[in-house]
Amino acid sequence: MTSAEVVLAFATAVFINFNADAASELMKPDYIQHNPAVPTGAAPIIELIPALKESGIMIEPHRVIAEGDMVVVHSTYRNAQLFGGKNACSI
Repeated sequence: MTSAEVVLAFATAVFINFNADAASELMKPDYIQHNPAVPTGAAPIIELIPALKESGIMIEPHRVIAEGDMVVVHSTYRNAQLFGGKNACSI
């Protein structure tokens, strides 16, 4: 898989399917988290998945931009209050 495919599969596993096993397979243990509300590493994001599911958060990916090993996913998040966001926000 390309870097973009891995990131999109990861976002789908975490924020759409809430599948910790699938997300774990896509992550390295030293995963770098860019959201300051979540600690870096694979374990914190995997442990967060049940709370994400319970919160009703949903994402709608719009585009994936990749350059080398850097990937950006432009998405709309709904029910993003768990991360301090509004009901809907795009990032």
